[in-house]
Amino acid sequence: LLWVKLIGLKRIKSHFVIESSGINAEYGVSVFLSDCSCSFAFSIIFNNPNTTHFTVHTMVIAAGDTIPSGIKVQVLEIPADKEGSEEFCGLPKTVTTEEIFGGKRVVFFGVPAAFSPTCSEKHLPGFVEHFQDLKHKGVDLIACISVNDVWVMGSWGKERRVGSKILMVADANAALIEALGFLNDLRPKYMGVRSRRFAMIVENMLVKYVGLEEPGKLEVSTVETVLAKL
Repeated sequence: LLWVKLIGLKRIKSHFVIESSGINAEYGVSVFLSDCSCSFAFSIIFNNPNTTHFTVHTMVIAAGDTIPSGIKVQVLEIPADKEGSEEFCGLPKTVTTEEIFGGKRVVFFGVPAAFSPTCSEKHLPGFVEHFQDLKHKGVDLIACISVNDVWVMGSWGKERRVGSKILMVADANAALIEALGFLNDLRPKYMGVRSRRFAMIVENMLVKYVGLEEPGKLEVSTVETVLAKL
């Protein structure tokens, strides 16, 4: 029985890749949370009792993987006759990943924060501007996600005039972002836990492309890159 301590993580997934003694293999882990100054300890039981050196990596979704099922997020439901109304904000609706991705070809992109400069001036507007180009490539749905509440996402979409072109998805609890392996701990910058910037192409829950940005970059998740991958 070996004990590992991870510093500064609020949530720990129960599946890891362990690199040990030249062997790269997947192991199940038993998780015992010990909340002490944002530090958590958990135990890993190895088949090889002689293992002494290892590295732990959380799993990040990749092309060929399937979107996790049953995860709930929120959107604002706006009736057609209320679309564009300045007075009607919409009604919160909880949806699952199956409802978003099932049976559809989806372009799905994530941003660190609604209303932030790069997200508002470059990332989101690109997908709005090229909406018809994406549709002509056979895309059924374009969705944007952020670790914000549903009202913030709705207000941001209204401010950027996305209308019905982009589904604004609120992952306030970071449930889906965590499951994808895209969590970004920005607490040192007083922004809490956020999403990394990314774009994906998903066909009926199956991931076809993932563009996950390095910090401060906007290259592999732009609408131009996505269009080239379709």
